[in-house]
Amino acid sequence: MKYRQLRKRDTGQWLNVLFTVDGPEFSVKPESHEADIARAMSLLPAELRVVDSDTDLRTGPLLSLPVVAPPPPTPEQQAWANATAVQKIDLLARKLGFLP
Repeated sequence: MKYRQLRKRDTGQWLNVLFTVDGPEFSVKPESHEADIARAMSLLPAELRVVDSDTDLRTGPLLSLPVVAPPPPTPEQQAWANATAVQKIDLLARKLGFLP
């Protein structure tokens, strides 16, 4: 098993991110993980460094990724959530083309 962890280059602080693969190597390039995680943290990819190893090397306080609020429900999702069982059957029938 391989572990992929990331740390900030300037401080050496580990991020609370850990990827694993049950094999000799990752199919995703380190630069791709750096770019994706940097974007999530509003950093530049060059500010992060990927470290691949045979164990989880992270120690000390870990930097967490920001929590992103989920998008508000669509009108269709809201209608479904508020619908009674009979209304849900009607919505499904319309979606499947059984009703006009």
